[in-house]
Formats: sequence, C-alpha cells, structure tokens
Amino acid sequence: MLQMTILTDDSARKRGLLAEHGLSLWIESNQDKILFDTGQTDVYLKNAQTLGIDKEKAQAIVISHGHYDHGGGLVWFSLRVNGPQVFLHPEALLPKFGLAKNLKAPHHPVGLP
Repeated sequence: MLQMTILTDDSARKRGLLAEHGLSLWIESNQDKILFDTGQTDVYLKNAQTLGIDKEKAQAIVISHGHYDHGGGLVWFSLRVNGPQVFLHPEALLPKFGLAKNLKAPHHPVGLP
C-alpha cells in the first residue's frame, strides 16, 4: 500500500488546513515514510499535526529542486542525529533568481534560504 497526503499546496481543501504557494507531500508505505518537499514555511508542519501525521517518523526528506517554495520549510524541521536523511541534488543549493517585472529592477532570489 502506498499513500500520499498533501501537506502543503496552493489551496486548502479541508477546513482547518493552511495553504501557501509551494508543495509538501507525506508519502507512506507499509515500511517507508518520506517527506517530499517542505513548502515555503512551517505550514507543512502545522498541517501534518492537524492531520495526525508524526513528522518524527520520517525516514527521509527529499527536496525535489532548489526553489524556496519546495525546500524553504526545511529550516523549520528540527534535524537531529539519527534523524531522517536529506536528499537533494547538489545544484539545488546554487543561487537562483526570478526575473523582475520591471527589466531595469534587480532580479529577485527564488532559491533555497
């Protein structure tokens, strides 16, 4: 059995859950528990608590790519010795920028904090 629960996305479809631009999923099988992306902030942790998901049981955290709305929430996860391994591509840590609406304005950072 494989079950996937949306912890964070752009809309909340259930009363009591929070939404933000970004993504976080809880993926669970009979033996594995994976946190896939962490959204922008700690919204995924608040929603996990509301949904009765124990984040401490995560065996791995996967960050899909280096944008703030997929890995920014990692700073709110209390990493510990013997905690989950964190997986991300090394290039996810490189600086990333979005185009400014006004081409004369500086580009804004969109990478991981």
